[in-house]
Amino acid sequence: MRVRAPRFRGPKALAVALGVGLATVLASSVASTLEGAHATVLLPVAPHPSDWLVQWRELPEPAGGRPRTLLVASTGVVWFDDESTGTLNSYDPVSGTWAVVPTTATSPWRVSLLVESSDGAIWFADPSDSVLHRYDPASAAVSDLALPGADRITDLTAARDGSVWFGTATASVVGHARPDGSIDLVTITGGSGGIPESVTWGQDGRLWMTQFGSLTVDALDPGTGTVTSLPLSSRWASHLESGADGALWMLDGSDLLRLDPAGTEDRFPVPTTPAGLALPTVLRPGSQGVIYADTTGRIVSVDPRGRFTVLGPSTPGLLLGSIDVAPDGSIWFTDPLSGRLGWG
Repeated sequence: MRVRAPRFRGPKALAVALGVGLATVLASSVASTLEGAHATVLLPVAPHPSDWLVQWRELPEPAGGRPRTLLVASTGVVWFDDESTGTLNSYDPVSGTWAVVPTTATSPWRVSLLVESSDGAIWFADPSDSVLHRYDPASAAVSDLALPGADRITDLTAARDGSVWFGTATASVVGHARPDGSIDLVTITGGSGGIPESVTWGQDGRLWMTQFGSLTVDALDPGTGTVTSLPLSSRWASHLESGADGALWMLDGSDLLRLDPAGTEDRFPVPTTPAGLALPTVLRPGSQGVIYADTTGRIVSVDPRGRFTVLGPSTPGLLLGSIDVAPDGSIWFTDPLSGRLGWG
């Protein structure tokens, strides 16, 4: 699993981002007409959380913290950053235990990228520096891994062998970090030549990436070094995720893009509220396709045909910082404005 903090991209994204926090849910339903052969879907907008499909709950972080980036590990433990202290923290829903990761010389951290590798380690990055961090929950040890050269990390994704791969701010360069602390920078040849700002593993075993300002998605076969490029309809696609359906999903302003490995693209305009503001900010794999959070505080599920189901919680004034799905299927989120974690 991996989680990144929200990033606004493109002209449409900027316009809607300026209205974050202004919209509230005022009506009992809203219709979303989808493109192509997709049918109109009526989405319930309930007046109270108890009327949503999911019962949502929240709990405050101790000592008035401000959580934003969140990851639910394979153990069910919830990992999150605290912007008020610059620390990485954890919460165990079973025992109710809160813990703070030991700080290092590189602290405080502005954690915006979190992934769990296959060996159970928690990797995280602060995009303002050139250091990758690895925390081993078993030994409680933090390793600070300096990147070769003065580069920075744009995104993180975990491989099946316990290592992680990451995008960099250098065009056509991705990184590969291993548990032993070694890091390689890999130059991509034959791709679009852009900055790999979003990376994820596809179900085909290739490393997929979007490049800000590029009309393509590139796929790297780490075994052979072969790169394949697929065309996109947008230069602003971001938050690349591999969905449960095997397709690649991205955010593009107020739309979702779905790209299958063969190169067929679908564009799904997201449902709005009566106020008209519903910009997706966070994207994660869901049970069928993906789930996303938007600027009205909603968490929405989307299937491969572009059918949207609002899960909630859409509390007025709620701005979701991050979302993730736990092993038991529950969805967790951060609420940095009120200093709370939520789940349902």
